[in-house]
Amino acid sequence: MEPVTETEKIDSFSECPICLDFLSQGTLCTLPCRHEFHRECVEELRKHGVLQACPLCRAALPDGPEKIFEDATRMYVSMRRKVGSGKASWHTLTTSQKKLMTEVVVMYTTAANQGHALAQGSLGVLYNYGEGVSRDFEEAARWTQKAAEQENVESQFNLGVLYSNGTGVSQDLELAARWTRKAADQGLSNAQNALAFMYRDGKGVPQDYKKGAKWARKAADQGHANAQFFLGILYRDGIGVSQDHAKAAQWTHKAADLEFADAQFNLSVMYRDGIGVSRDFKEAVRWLRKAADQQFADALYSLGIMYRDGLGVPQDLKKMLRWFLKAAEQGHAEAQFNLGVMYRDGIGVSQDLKKMVQWVRKAADQGCSQAQYTLGLSYLKGEGVSEDHKEGTRLIQKAADQGNANAQQALVMVSQHAQLLGKFQNR
Repeated sequence: MEPVTETEKIDSFSECPICLDFLSQGTLCTLPCRHEFHRECVEELRKHGVLQACPLCRAALPDGPEKIFEDATRMYVSMRRKVGSGKASWHTLTTSQKKLMTEVVVMYTTAANQGHALAQGSLGVLYNYGEGVSRDFEEAARWTQKAAEQENVESQFNLGVLYSNGTGVSQDLELAARWTRKAADQGLSNAQNALAFMYRDGKGVPQDYKKGAKWARKAADQGHANAQFFLGILYRDGIGVSQDHAKAAQWTHKAADLEFADAQFNLSVMYRDGIGVSRDFKEAVRWLRKAADQQFADALYSLGIMYRDGLGVPQDLKKMLRWFLKAAEQGHAEAQFNLGVMYRDGIGVSQDLKKMVQWVRKAADQGCSQAQYTLGLSYLKGEGVSEDHKEGTRLIQKAADQGNANAQQALVMVSQHAQLLGKFQNR
């Protein structure tokens, strides 16, 4: 159900003291004295210079909301630059910085109460991220809703995010999709991209890959890197569009050129395997390096593979080890397992069964079935760990439950060994 809007909350019989029409028939403006008028009426008074005080209590009118918003924004941007450069932190503002942000919030609130949509949206952002104010998701949602109802496109998108995550409001995927669609219809690329994923996943809307592709294309045409990357996947796999590897490479390349690490990695795979482009191992390595420079774990690991196999680079086991280690330290399970195997077999390093167990265990803890099987064997044999048949069997069983053929075969052998041992002990 669509929530009650701010306009609907106004007493339908309350009148604007200036035009005498119902307040519900226009955008509400609340002056610092708390008296309420139509925003349009107050602006008309200012324009003609007829009255510079509240018509009811004669309190002086503040500066117009546009000027208040602009002045506040200049102060806020100055503070954001300090935070961005490391000269300040939102969590540890100095006394003078707190005073400045308090003034910003007061000014934004003054403009927002006069119906200024950008000020309302700005307050929503401040409260959502706790920038100069105590973090308050409900207050963030309240101000964001006010701005969204005035067709502020960024706030419409932000409100969709709040409903999607259940932040400051009850989670409602249909409302999330509805507000995201409003922003997407206004051409906001972030909203178009988000809507594409909503259609892909069927969140708040019926699942529809074609509509997902349509919205991804709209965002991609505006240079949205994530949408370009997503569109590349759709063309590669033929999801919502006719499969076209050349177009897949084209869109992936666009996203990669925008330094989108996922796209850089995917493009490297395309060059490695010749998908939509001519196979070129050197070009594959070039894009892997770009993604690896952004610490993209799959790229770090894949560079290790390229050095292991001598693809696009001279074979070099030391460099393979270095890239595997970088990926493993980022939690890449396959890299952790392969690093363990290298220590077990002494490939590029001195053999070290304890280090083998250390890295294989990390991979096993992430659910890597081959690592679980290998660690299980280590426990059965007492290699790098104290011999423990119970723990070894448990780990091999976990790998077998995931369909690991080696583990399944090993379980049969362990069972047969136990039966033979039992017969021998019973003699």
